[in-house]
Amino acid sequence: MTVTSIAGYLVTVSNTVASSTVLSARRTTSHSRLHASDPVFARYIKQYLELIAVRTNTTSSDKVREFVWMLLPEGRCSIEQIAQHMGVDRRSVQRRLDREETALSSIVEAVRMEMILTGLST
Repeated sequence: MTVTSIAGYLVTVSNTVASSTVLSARRTTSHSRLHASDPVFARYIKQYLELIAVRTNTTSSDKVREFVWMLLPEGRCSIEQIAQHMGVDRRSVQRRLDREETALSSIVEAVRMEMILTGLST
């Protein structure tokens, strides 16, 4: 796990069990939510989301999981948002997850639990 401070945010980059990279962040001065209106941090997030979308060595569910980690704290975690970041239609995301025998709702629920457990351990 790597922890660094970027533009007033404490950013944590860690590897998950599925060999995915997870980026989480919180304000160093308070526990407020991340806001896309912060131009510096928004640029970093945009670059990271673009990197997730183009990776070819991960499954669709791994990519969706990473987008959920990024979008859930902002309350913008929908299949439409994820599909937009992946550059496909929402139905394509559903079909890809179906092929991997999973669903967005189960990924979101798992990420929520991981976020809770991470928050409890800090």
